[in-house]
Amino acid sequence: MIKRKLKPLLPTLKEKKRYIAFEILSEKRLKNMKLATKKLNNKIVQFLGIKEAANAGIQMIDEKNNIKQQKGMLRVAAAYVDDIKAALTVIGTLEGSKTIVHCLGVSGILNKCYEHHVR
Repeated sequence: MIKRKLKPLLPTLKEKKRYIAFEILSEKRLKNMKLATKKLNNKIVQFLGIKEAANAGIQMIDEKNNIKQQKGMLRVAAAYVDDIKAALTVIGTLEGSKTIVHCLGVSGILNKCYEHHVR
């Protein structure tokens, strides 16, 4: 049996990604940001549907979250940025309190998005 290595995808064929920084404005302070982002992800999937959410490639970036300021980041496919922003505005409650999720900015580079918006 001959083992052959698959060629890696060319950069032009890879899906482009964007990082969205968001802020959670709520009546009560969030206790656990990781749990809140998990619920946020579930609400986005409910809004978009399973297929569109899978195509969007949503990934929460937990290590870049700031619990004190209630800010966080997520990664999505570039074509779905507007859909995700719309889904964030529709979210009404998190952890039992009224909530507004505000989009702070979008960037193509993780560290730039973190430095300018989350930190």
